[in-house]
Amino acid sequence: MFKPNIGRTALLSTALVVGLIAGTVGFNHAKADTLSDQNKAPVYKKNAGGQTYGSALYAPSPELEPDLIQAEDENGTVGYVLKTELDGPIPKTPEEATELMRKTPKVRKINLYASDGKTVIGTFKIEQGHEIYVSDDN
Repeated sequence: MFKPNIGRTALLSTALVVGLIAGTVGFNHAKADTLSDQNKAPVYKKNAGGQTYGSALYAPSPELEPDLIQAEDENGTVGYVLKTELDGPIPKTPEEATELMRKTPKVRKINLYASDGKTVIGTFKIEQGHEIYVSDDN
């Protein structure tokens, strides 16, 4: 007949509990590191005026995009557009949003700047209903 071995059962139970706790702690730590990395802004270069510039491709949110966002005009000139000009005015109410959509032209043009944020090197065209392709080329 089977005789219970209490010492062996207790040892196996303890090992199982310790293993589960260690695995849970390790998983949560790895998960927290991954999530915190996703919310960090990329390190952007700064120009003499203190503006950040670079690609917005890896920014986890619009708030963490650089001041000057890398863009390319229709002629292939690569430069930067001011985030504030690219975003345009931000409506505060649904009524303002409706009015803004009504007034916004189908094609909007903004300046394309050198990395200094002052020298205009081209024009960037924004068309309603067209996709904007983003590149991580620097």
